Amino acid sequence: MARGETAHEKPSFREAIKRRRALMPADLFYEWQPVEGQKGTMPWCVRKRDEQPFFMGALWEQWTPHDNRAAAPLLTCCVITTDANDALRPIQDRMPLLIDEADIEHWLKPSTSPDDIQAFMQPRAVDDLYSYRVSNWVNRPLHDDPRCAKPLEHFDAHELLAGDATRANARTPNKEKRTDQLDAFQ
Repeated sequence: MARGETAHEKPSFREAIKRRRALMPADLFYEWQPVEGQKGTMPWCVRKRDEQPFFMGALWEQWTPHDNRAAAPLLTCCVITTDANDALRPIQDRMPLLIDEADIEHWLKPSTSPDDIQAFMQPRAVDDLYSYRVSNWVNRPLHDDPRCAKPLEHFDAHELLAGDATRANARTPNKEKRTDQLDAFQ
């Protein structure tokens, strides 16, 4: 992620913020709320009140690893973040930069001035977002399904326990795979 306020200063993002701005479409995003006195965090799902898709400001870059100049160039992208607005500040101090449809052309145009680009880097003033707690199901990359965005109060105890069983079962194939890989070297 690139901090919107300082992206123009950082070597990693300096050229991309000038010439390679992008949009990342989404219909929701997640934020993890720190829990005072605890190591863990609580996941929240954030959506527009009208549940319509939106665009997050992003940057893209093409680069070659410094330690392997012969490697094929990599295309990468990152979401830009800003300070959280009033609605999200109780959950997290940062949020994705959201670009309104009316501003898309200006955001993407390579000739947009640096001052105009910096003007985008403000917390979202429009209060059109809402958030709700979701289960820790979302914390696992293997869980790429609608349950990630399911409100926590809609989970029953059986589903929450099933998530724990799925987590335990997900470890087994990795161990088997590792064994198969070791067999190939013996």
